Amino acid sequence: MAGPVVPPLWTPTAARSAGPGPPVPRRQRRFATSPPGHERHDHNADTISDVRNAQLPCVAYRNPNLLADMARTVDLIADGRLVLGLGAGWFHRDFQEYGYEVKPAPELLRDLAGALPVIRERLSRLNPPPPRGEIPILIGGTGEKVTLRLVAEHAQIWNAIAETPQELAGKAKVLDRWCERVGRDPATIERSVALFNDSDLDDLDGYLEAGFTHFIWGAGGPDYDLSGVRRLLAWRAAVTGSHS
Repeated sequence: MAGPVVPPLWTPTAARSAGPGPPVPRRQRRFATSPPGHERHDHNADTISDVRNAQLPCVAYRNPNLLADMARTVDLIADGRLVLGLGAGWFHRDFQEYGYEVKPAPELLRDLAGALPVIRERLSRLNPPPPRGEIPILIGGTGEKVTLRLVAEHAQIWNAIAETPQELAGKAKVLDRWCERVGRDPATIERSVALFNDSDLDDLDGYLEAGFTHFIWGAGGPDYDLSGVRRLLAWRAAVTGSHS
């Protein structure tokens, strides 16, 4: 599995996505890295680049047409490095503090399903268009009836909060079945896992074997314990056979 080492990525994030999840600190940064064979190449240079800016807005907070235009503007500023992560929303404090209606989860998921085609259609019509032609869409969650169907229909990246590799491998099979039903090649969807606890790092090989190639580490402030980042880097160095 030899190959060039992909530079690490730090992105500030609010970590809001559809479905339940662990409490998210108000101040958080995420570390993301990919193993060999999944490098991103900068379209303006010969060097390897994996610097991607992942934004995770809740569709309930914005008109989907406006959200698409805002994403395109950020992507232009970021020279085509935006990953548009979309979720139905679950963090009630955000809804309450900003005065948005708190809906039951099924209604939020219906809103997400309705917003996704609107966002994609608006992105296709904006002028100027995104610098690299399209903005990758990330959808987070593991709901088998709705969320994974939406991933199969609309996303380039699927993100799951860490369970055991075996549990997520089962979810990945459900996603594969949805891809078959909607006529999508499962290989066109990158599998991403969000890691929050030291125990999540105990079987990184298992996640890789289950098809997950994009790893995100969440660290809460104000201290930002980076020990998980060091473990990820050490694992990646062992996988690539490089210590650079």
